Amino acid sequence: MMSDTLDGLTLGELIQRVATDTDGAIRDRATARIRAKSAQVKAVIDGGVSPAEYQVLSKVHDALETSGHVVMKSWALAKHQREKNGR
Repeated sequence: MMSDTLDGLTLGELIQRVATDTDGAIRDRATARIRAKSAQVKAVIDGGVSPAEYQVLSKVHDALETSGHVVMKSWALAKHQREKNGR
């Protein structure tokens, strides 16, 4: 995958970027990347792993899914705040 301005960001830094993302482009790019990584982890799990690997990968998968939800909800909240404040 090509490197872009989202590489190396923590979730907190990403949320800050998403908060100023008026057209949803950063949100869309971030959630697409999160979904792709989540699908990769799920494919590994579905391919068969040891119980110990399953525990770890399952937590990674859950964290990625949660991260995607956090990005979406953060963007929606920021949009609501901008609309409320007339910006």
